Amino acid sequence: MNAKIFMRLQSVLLVVVLPTILLCPSSLGAQTAPPTNTACRLSVLRVKLVLPRAGWAIVGPAGGGDCAVQHIYWTDDNGQVWRDITPRDMPTRKIGQVFFLDRVHGSLLSTNALSEEENARYYLLSTEDGGQHWRTQVLQAPRGTFSPRQQRNISFAGGYLSPIQMFFSDPEHGWVFWRYAVTHTLRYALLSTTDSGRTWKPLPEPPGGGPLQFTSAREGWMIGGPEEVESISASMDTQLWLTRDAGGTWVPVPVPVPKESAEQSAYLVALKFKNMREGLVAAGVQGTEGSVTFVNCFTRDGGKTWQFSQFDAESAQPSLGSEHIFWSVYSPSPERHHAGKVSVQKDNNPISFGLPADVSSASRLIDLDFLDDTNAWATYSDGGQARLVATIDGGQTSKLMASPLPTQELLLH
Repeated sequence: MNAKIFMRLQSVLLVVVLPTILLCPSSLGAQTAPPTNTACRLSVLRVKLVLPRAGWAIVGPAGGGDCAVQHIYWTDDNGQVWRDITPRDMPTRKIGQVFFLDRVHGSLLSTNALSEEENARYYLLSTEDGGQHWRTQVLQAPRGTFSPRQQRNISFAGGYLSPIQMFFSDPEHGWVFWRYAVTHTLRYALLSTTDSGRTWKPLPEPPGGGPLQFTSAREGWMIGGPEEVESISASMDTQLWLTRDAGGTWVPVPVPVPKESAEQSAYLVALKFKNMREGLVAAGVQGTEGSVTFVNCFTRDGGKTWQFSQFDAESAQPSLGSEHIFWSVYSPSPERHHAGKVSVQKDNNPISFGLPADVSSASRLIDLDFLDDTNAWATYSDGGQARLVATIDGGQTSKLMASPLPTQELLLH
């Protein structure tokens, strides 16, 4: 229930917007000749701001078809110009997890496997020159292990692994976070590298499903489950955890999210730490009658003390800056069958996100990604098309970005 509350915002918007975007090759402003095979129309699948003004976009076949290889593009000027940095000899059609530490160091996880395919083969592709050259290797997925108590509580029937996050603290030290699904439960695993991904070793099972972040080669944070797990199906997003040995062991850090009563349940959704002292955590409190309170949690002493602010909303999705949490807040329309309104809040204060003149003021926010308190990318639905905009002043003003979609032939054979 916890994660679904936050995902409700995206699902409501995507049900209305996504079908139009995927069927429109000119979305995000690209001017292209219409393809003759609609099954091979391309779409911008994902975008991510990595550094101020710099980030990547994944382009692939609309609707997840296999008619074209997914490509990754990079921009250094907030999307005014994009360059194709796709590995020349990529062994698969699909690009999974992506992580760029800076403009030159990046990694991709590539697979052709379905999400629930057993014994799937994964490839790790790494670059140290901004995508001009890539190193490719097979990444051996870890296998789940169970304690005797857990074996008694579950019925093991096969199971499959899938990578859910990749993170590097520096060019040498990195982690791949895996989700292991078996009958009636989810388990998790970590692989770590100390040589830029050339070799990997399994770590002890982490205390939950993340997300995680490392602030150095040895120190990191993650969101996981409670210390005492009553059952293997217990919620896995109620506790903040800390490691000082690169993920070998984790210790709990209390986050006393304010609650009005013991019947309410608090949960953690997202985190971002500058270092081992200063950090942000986005949280929520589920009321007894379905109400939701969203909570901003701030610490400057490594979690010894916290400051909180909060607001009530139907649903909201957080994007963590450097000192503040920015929320996409959804308000349902009073008219049935009409899309609701999405507004932006900085912590618990509403702000106005200034759109370019090219984007209608009636457009609807789809996604918001703040890198810090000033730099962000946002995606809007404008008259049936997706518009990607960039801000460098915290949303006071923004500029329309160009599309990374190919401008010539859309059909890749």
